[in-house]
Amino acid sequence: MAQSGISPSNSTLNSFKEYLLSPQTPLIIRINDELSLDASQSQLNNINHSNAHYIISSDNDNANKHVFVSYIPDTTPVREKMLYASTRNALLRGLGTDHFSQILFSNDENDLINWDQFIKPVKSNEIANSDDEENLIDKPIHTSSNARLFNDNNSKLLFTIPDEIRETLQSNIQTENLLQHITFDNENIQLNLSSNCSIDNIQSFLSSDSPSYYIYNNFFILSCPSGSNIRQRMFLAANKNAFVNYLTKLGYTFTKNIEIGDPDELILEDEVETKKPTPTDNRSLRFNKPKGPKRR
Repeated sequence: MAQSGISPSNSTLNSFKEYLLSPQTPLIIRINDELSLDASQSQLNNINHSNAHYIISSDNDNANKHVFVSYIPDTTPVREKMLYASTRNALLRGLGTDHFSQILFSNDENDLINWDQFIKPVKSNEIANSDDEENLIDKPIHTSSNARLFNDNNSKLLFTIPDEIRETLQSNIQTENLLQHITFDNENIQLNLSSNCSIDNIQSFLSSDSPSYYIYNNFFILSCPSGSNIRQRMFLAANKNAFVNYLTKLGYTFTKNIEIGDPDELILEDEVETKKPTPTDNRSLRFNKPKGPKRR
C-alpha cells in the first residue's frame, strides 16, 4: 500500500500491459480527483506541461527496457506534490521495477520538450570495483539536465563515510527524538544533531535551502527544497537507496522512507505507527505494564 493510499488498479496494470505491446507512444499516468490512477498513451506534446504526471517511455539505448519519470512542476500545489511523491513507489512496485532501466524526476517542461536528451542514460566513468560493501565508491553522477535524478537501482555509495561519523551514527541508533541531519559540502558528508525534536516541531529543524537526509526515530527522510542546488539534489537522490542500505547494515530499522521538497510538506502524524517496547526497554516495561501480586 502506498503512503498516500493510492495503488495501481487493474485498469492501470492493463494499460501498462498494452503499452508494453506497443511502446512507441509513451504511457501517461495521472492521479485523478477521485484519488485513483488514470493511464493512457499519448505523445508528450499533447499533454498539459503545467500538470503533474508519471511518464513511461521506451529506453532507446536498452532493448525491452523503459524509463519511468515523475514529472512534477514547481507550480504544482503542495498537496498534489505530496500525493505524487508518496504514490510513486507503490506504482513502481505494482508495474514491476525490473521493467525500468532508469527512474527519473523532472520539474522542468524543457525536459519534456528535449525528451530524448533528458532520458539519455547517465554514464559514470571509473567505477570502483571494490568488494567492500561498506565502502563502494563511484564518481559523482553528472547530467546536463536540471532535473533531479532518482536512480533506485544504484547500490553504490558515491561518497565515503569517515569513521567518526560512522561511530556517531551507530551510537545514535536507539536514541529517541534525535534528529540527525546529513548534508554534503563538496560531496563530503557532514552530520548535525538536534535533540528534543518532536513530531510537532520537526519542520522547524529542517533546512529550507539545502538538500538533506534526515534520520528521526524510525523515519528516513530525503528533502530537496525548491530552489536548492540542483547538483546537490541529484547527488543525494542518486545515493539515497545505497545510504539507506548502509544504515540498515549499521543496525537501523526504518518503518517509513519519505521524500519531500520543502519542509512544510513533511507530515508525520499520518505516518506514525505505535512503537512496541523492546525487551531491552526496561523503563518502558515498568511504566506500561501493571504490577500485580500474582505476577511471578
